[in-house]
Amino acid sequence: MKKPDERETPLSSIPPYIHASRPPGLHASTPPYLHTSTHLSPAPYLKIREVKPETNFSRLSAAEKNEFEKLKTPKRRDEWLASRLAAKELISEALGGTPDGIEVFSDADRKPLARAGGKEFYISLSHRDALCACAINRALTPLIGVDVEKIEKRSEAWKKDFFTAGEYGACAGSEEKFTETWTLKEAALKMLGLGLSVDAREAEIAGERVKFAGRALERYEKLGSPAIRWKSVRKENYIISVLWA
Repeated sequence: MKKPDERETPLSSIPPYIHASRPPGLHASTPPYLHTSTHLSPAPYLKIREVKPETNFSRLSAAEKNEFEKLKTPKRRDEWLASRLAAKELISEALGGTPDGIEVFSDADRKPLARAGGKEFYISLSHRDALCACAINRALTPLIGVDVEKIEKRSEAWKKDFFTAGEYGACAGSEEKFTETWTLKEAALKMLGLGLSVDAREAEIAGERVKFAGRALERYEKLGSPAIRWKSVRKENYIISVLWA
């Protein structure tokens, strides 16, 4: 029996992503997921980019350069810059314009926004070590979340802290499945505009559905309880998941 403060929403299979560019070796994870709604938003724009040291900062605005200079470590600078360049390239390729005419910044809640062609709209960014990603809802709404994670062995304590009992059982014995589930959870909470300000277990991946609880459920209902779609892809030893409505 469901708890009174929980609700499930279906996750769906989708046609292939419309990528501004599709990196070699990128493929959809399986199995397919089902949906029940016939009024589903189209697949988002997605850009996956390698994180590496950059020496050309001409695409950054004065405000972006100022933000970049505040970062203390080379690793953090490389990740930050790669994700912003991915966003600028994606917006340029998908919506038109030149990358150096696009600015990426954050709202008061630190959720990333882009300014391009006289419009401001929400985007989602993620990075982990050698890879970063940017995703944009085709309707240019905030209902988008992307997460990048490396497949690696994690402690049992971490798994039990961040996964529900159902998720733990479904992923048992597979670090890849734990990683994919984690990226979906993070992407879901990003889509809600909450991120990890709430308990990660408030977004539970349950087979073909995501279940929200607590503050995550409150936010989901405030947004109108939209039908949610997802996709996970693997590139080398990384999983990238995007979730949108």
